[in-house]
Amino acid sequence: MSNWPSRTTTISVAALATAALIWHLFREGDDDEKDVFVKGSHLRRFVPTLEWQEVEEGFACPPGLEYRMDLASGRSFARLVPPSPKNY
Repeated sequence: MSNWPSRTTTISVAALATAALIWHLFREGDDDEKDVFVKGSHLRRFVPTLEWQEVEEGFACPPGLEYRMDLASGRSFARLVPPSPKNY
């Protein structure tokens, strides 16, 4: 009796879903996608990288970033969470 879904099918579907997610996160958007509307206010979209960047006032950050704040200056910084090495 065969196992459905097969391991190959499961891996293929997972790889396709991962590729679709990566494409969605890193796709080039139209200029309209750079603006965010939150509760009646107009914000610009913050584009994160692996390096710390200052988040200026008027920018909206996507979820899942690392944040830090310089308490002396009141400035906020954000970056993508760096990939962690796999433990084997």
